[in-house]
Amino acid sequence: MKKLLLALIILLNYSCQKDASVKTHGNNATSTTTTTTPPPTTPTTLTTAPPTNAVNVTTQGAKGDGVTDDTQAIIKAMAYAKTNNIPTIYFPDGTYLIAGAGIGSGVISLVNGVGMQGSGPATCHLKLSGGRYNPPSMFYQAWWNDPTISNVVIQGIDFDGSLSNQTFSSDY
Repeated sequence: MKKLLLALIILLNYSCQKDASVKTHGNNATSTTTTTTPPPTTPTTLTTAPPTNAVNVTTQGAKGDGVTDDTQAIIKAMAYAKTNNIPTIYFPDGTYLIAGAGIGSGVISLVNGVGMQGSGPATCHLKLSGGRYNPPSMFYQAWWNDPTISNVVIQGIDFDGSLSNQTFSSDY
């Protein structure tokens, strides 16, 4: 199985580096130019500009200092966005601590039609507080209230579950 996987990776790598041949015909002369497409580059940082139509979580009370519990401010920003038909909540640079207890499904319910955008994953962090036993996820879908969630885009945010600071049961 490992050999098959390795062969597939090599084949895909080779097929992605296609040679492009261009032939030109002019005055009965034929010339061929061969170019090799370089591999794509991965940006080292991704930053996103603040959206023009968004609720900034700091206007709803979030601090983003990594110490203050920002859970209720994020919930408030999502509710405000939904009520006012605003498609996005925006997180400027900072570390937003999610320390609310939540329920078994998670801490913050996703809201239909409301996405989340941060300033970039290098500078915008949502962090689950440590010291939890079998921690819930940061976000969840409250299917009993909203059976479908759509039109939700999440970008420019780094999520940190603080796994090294959590305790898990053996069957978790």
